[in-house]
Amino acid sequence: MARRNRGWHGEPGRHSLAAQGIKSPCKSAKKKWSKSIDVNEGALQGWQKAEPQKKRLRILRRVVREDGYATTIRRLNFLRNISNDPGTDRAAKSDMLALQKEYGIPIKSVCNDWKD
Repeated sequence: MARRNRGWHGEPGRHSLAAQGIKSPCKSAKKKWSKSIDVNEGALQGWQKAEPQKKRLRILRRVVREDGYATTIRRLNFLRNISNDPGTDRAAKSDMLALQKEYGIPIKSVCNDWKD
């Protein structure tokens, strides 16, 4: 009895496709690790590292209402990534963690390149 290499729903299994030199759609599709981020000047509507955290969070809550949680977190993460200033990095990270605690959505679900 010959054994058939079949995967789910009668489709050929990935290993049998690989043996034929055919790439499966999952392997050949490009992974999109980042989405387009609106980083124009003023995208965070007046957020400044020098302001107290209470005021920064009030600004960020307004940005979340207007643009959404994910977009706001991505903008802050982008700011962290391009900034050479440790103060900006600390302020953005603390604000991201405060928003995560407030909204209950993990940052890693929004930013693939998040590092603790």
